Amino acid sequence: MIKEYFKTNRILAIKKTIAVLLILSGILFVLLNRDVYYSKHISGVRLKAEIPEEETLIRFSGDRTYEQQFTGWEGELKKVTIRIFNQGKENSSGNISVDILDSDGTVLLSAQKPLKEVINSVKTAFLFKEPKKLSKNTDYTLRVTTHEASNPQGFGIYTHTNKGTLFGQLTENNTPIEGRLRATFIYRFYNSSALYSMLALLFFALLFVMIPFGRIDALLEKYLKLKTDTNILVSRLLFLATPLLCIFLGDRFNGYHLAEMLRRLFTWHAVFNLVIYTVLWLIVYMIVNRTQYTSMIVLGIVFLADIVNYYVWVFRGCPILAADLLSAATAMNVADNFSYTLDLTGIWGTVYITVFAAMLLSLKGYKGLQGKRRFISVAAGIGSIFVFHTLFFQSDFPAKHVKHLVWRPQSTYAKNGNALSFLMSYSASRVDKPDGYSSQNVKQLIQDYPSDTVSRTGEADKSSPNIIAIMNEALADLNYNNTINLSEDYLPFLHSLKENTVKGQLFVSIEGANTANTEFEFLTGDTMNFLPYRCIPYNEYINKTTPSMAHTLKAQGYAGVNAYHPFKGSGWSRTIAYPALGFNNFYDMEYYRAAGNNQLVRNYISDMSDYQQIIDDYEASKKKTDAPFYLFNVTMQNHGAYTGKRGLVDTKIKITDDALQNFEAEQYINLAKLSDDAFKMLVEYFKKVDEPTIIVMFGDHQPPISNDFYNTLFGKDTDKLSVVKKADWYSTPYVIWANYDIEEKELDMSANYLSSYVMSIAGNKLTGYNKYLLELQKELPVISAVCYKDKDGNVYANDEKSKYSELLHTYRMLQYNQLFDEEGRLDEFFFLQK
Repeated sequence: MIKEYFKTNRILAIKKTIAVLLILSGILFVLLNRDVYYSKHISGVRLKAEIPEEETLIRFSGDRTYEQQFTGWEGELKKVTIRIFNQGKENSSGNISVDILDSDGTVLLSAQKPLKEVINSVKTAFLFKEPKKLSKNTDYTLRVTTHEASNPQGFGIYTHTNKGTLFGQLTENNTPIEGRLRATFIYRFYNSSALYSMLALLFFALLFVMIPFGRIDALLEKYLKLKTDTNILVSRLLFLATPLLCIFLGDRFNGYHLAEMLRRLFTWHAVFNLVIYTVLWLIVYMIVNRTQYTSMIVLGIVFLADIVNYYVWVFRGCPILAADLLSAATAMNVADNFSYTLDLTGIWGTVYITVFAAMLLSLKGYKGLQGKRRFISVAAGIGSIFVFHTLFFQSDFPAKHVKHLVWRPQSTYAKNGNALSFLMSYSASRVDKPDGYSSQNVKQLIQDYPSDTVSRTGEADKSSPNIIAIMNEALADLNYNNTINLSEDYLPFLHSLKENTVKGQLFVSIEGANTANTEFEFLTGDTMNFLPYRCIPYNEYINKTTPSMAHTLKAQGYAGVNAYHPFKGSGWSRTIAYPALGFNNFYDMEYYRAAGNNQLVRNYISDMSDYQQIIDDYEASKKKTDAPFYLFNVTMQNHGAYTGKRGLVDTKIKITDDALQNFEAEQYINLAKLSDDAFKMLVEYFKKVDEPTIIVMFGDHQPPISNDFYNTLFGKDTDKLSVVKKADWYSTPYVIWANYDIEEKELDMSANYLSSYVMSIAGNKLTGYNKYLLELQKELPVISAVCYKDKDGNVYANDEKSKYSELLHTYRMLQYNQLFDEEGRLDEFFFLQK
């Protein structure tokens, strides 16, 4: 029978065979990944709103014991979080222990912390080293004990009136009291239901492939006298359902379950995504003119886009945005650094596409439309393009019905759906003229800031200091976020520098990725605050002569004026951006290899080799000229990921806080220690140099360590950080060191001011823009894409209105003139005059 079937239906038989093999591969894939079916369950009392009257703070000091009865859940209890008051935790003393007891009073789990590690008024995590399985609907006791607790600003524990069904009696030193502790229990369990559901879905697809549609047609005709082709009917139904299947596929990759997907169909988000996928569907059908192939091509495109977005979101904590398309070359450069594994959400998405593809492939194909019908399908495809363009690019209808957060797109991306969120990110990437902008108005604004003049011959002032500018990849002080306890300091040299040193916290506009944006702010004095979120100016705007630190120093006769990066040169369009910014040469990893300075840490050229190249090129320059020397260097050693894909370093420095134990974090910390050692070598060398020299070094962003690590470090989800704490997360250390006398300071600032500040310390001639920025810095020492901060320390969200809004608007107009007004740019303000 099978042989006969293959003879009479060869093409369909081959397609069904492929479909079966695809499903079997899917089943094997699900079984091979069974180790990832561990899920997290959070057991707590969900509050609709925080009502102060329902919460009580019990203040105390010394020894005290609270025992809270609660009902267990079926899973391994990994940690407990408890809301505690501990203002000024650095000055507190004593410790706190947490135990889980069964009904017999036997201690099952224990954890403890010194009070210095207990975060004020957010839930502090107590991690159990050896999790144990609790039982569902069984009573347990959470015991919280303080030992010699003391804090000059007060210490206490929060209780709440709403016990829900989770909590029972609360006691204080064995005396019953009202309320319950503000505690949450986090369990780990094996999600076998997900495994069985996936296998069931794949077996359903297998049964579908085996359906004998021809026999069904024969039976319908024999018993019901109904002539029909059920194969073509099912094929057309799946064809018509393709846009809907695209929505389900994206939602599955975004972690939604089937019930949630069905509810979401009746929202504006779904309507707009359906329009987008329908347009794609019509265009593909217009081209291929086959229903089956159209469905498979569209689903294939959407699957590829969804899985790429999935990995990008996992790696950098932010989904794909329109601006990222211009960063594709850089993404490819570092793509092999990461480990491509799927979690449960990713596996579900893969199962969905496997089922869809197998079902479509198992159906008989049919000829496409002919004649007038073909013309109508083409017209529909073309018409859909016009509808699409009008709706999404010429109207604000979607924006009025869907909320899209430009600054934190990850908070609305999944809810809005991948296709719609991506399109809205494109709409948000355009830069419009500031209100009231004209080049004439800008002329009035710059009257008080004339640029300095230089010799037409470009002769150098030989008394000017050498300037070595280093942006160190992922160099960060994690203590800016919250205290992290280590076996030893990982930046001892940087922290020890005091003499002839200016240093502090540098507020940047990125976290974990998009290195080029910090160097853009440093070199140009511009701020990402006025540009679209996650755009990359190097890719999009810096392709013609652009004012910068390099142009300013080159006009003063500085030698060198080269850019260095010991990795692939194609990243971030640097080969185009650096010449536009005034650099004479750009030296990438091949230059280091040719020079022999290519010692590796992991698989990257080390900071030690990088800084040796700086020394070698400085010495070579001095043999040719006595002009002061300048270079800009972007290191590579500390680049993520820290999972071992690019090699590992010895972790001599350990995290001593159990709750913060993290493999990636310890790898990073020990990499940063090597950077600190290399910087010490560089400084020690220039201490012995007779010529005045300034070295400025700063980090581009904090390291891309897992979100779980940062969530624990902050004591809350990073998506819920206040603007103040978010600014800390988006900050790195900087240091300006000189081998001659300069005024020592500790001064916090944002990256856009740093180059102007360095040149002012060096006594260089300044452009009008440099002078303007130095004046603005006195009022607003921090302006970034996250926030701005005034001289009194008040922090405002990046787009928040305040008494400084007019100052910011002036800055916005000057920046627009510099970057976007090609004909009206006031070069006399942005460049030194001859």
